[in-house]
This record gives sequence, C-alpha cells and structure tokens, in this order.
Amino acid sequence: MASRRHTKPRKRSEAKSAAPAASPIVVPVEQVMRSGSKCVVAYARTLNGKLRAKKWLDDLVGDAKMMSDKANLFEHTQILADTGKIWNTQHFEHEQGEFYAFKAAKLRLVCFQLQNVWYVTHGFDKDEKPWDREHFNRAKRIKAEQLQQLGIGS
Repeated sequence: MASRRHTKPRKRSEAKSAAPAASPIVVPVEQVMRSGSKCVVAYARTLNGKLRAKKWLDDLVGDAKMMSDKANLFEHTQILADTGKIWNTQHFEHEQGEFYAFKAAKLRLVCFQLQNVWYVTHGFDKDEKPWDREHFNRAKRIKAEQLQQLGIGS
C-alpha cells in the first residue's frame, strides 16, 4: 500500500490591489474625427496647436478616385469608432511598434491608441514600399507632443 503524503493546505494568495484606473481621456471637440459606441478617433495635436492629419485630409483634393479613397478613410475610421475593431487588413493594419494605419488605395492615416481613443498623427500618399522612416519618426514626434499635452510621459 502506497503511503500518502499529508501536506498543509495552501493559503490563498491575497488579492492584489488593482492599480488605480486611469482617468478617462477627454477629447476636445475640435480634435474629434469620429465618435462611436466603442471608441473615439481623434486628430493628434502638435505642441504648436496643429492638427496635421486634419490639414492633410482637408487639403486632399483630386479626381473622383482620390475623393472616393478619402471617403473610404472616413468610413474606416467610423467603423473603428463603432465596433472597436477592423478585421480587414486592407483597411487597417499594424505597421510598427505602437503605430497602425488606416488604408485606402495608396492613402495612409497613421494612428496610435491611448485607452479608448485612437489618435491620428498624420497622413501621406504611400508611394514607397516599405514606409519611409520619416513617417514613423513624424508619428513618434506627434505622439510625444500629444502625450505631453495630456500630461502623460511618452
């Protein structure tokens, strides 16, 4: 007959106290690009007050195809705001590090997420493959400036 070892019952580990919840981000109205039931898509603001992505979109004019692609970008941002996800990588894709991009043909809107807000840093017409390093550097700089305005370290 095999002997059984008697062991002391293990103590339940104390529940770790949760870190205090971060305050929700309040996005000024002029920065809101799209708002939905799951999240907000907003224009990131630089320290000098510029909304680079908004300016790029406002200045984006051209033929019917270009305007259709621009409308598709707005549609993709609304889908993200309403559902919290975009599964189709032809419309939205992780690019590098914390940066993602809304995509329509050759148009790109670079963004990053902070809580329930997706901040769009800037846009560009993608001619090269892969992305030119300058687009990631610009996104990092604009992100750092937006976080500084929110009082959050980058």
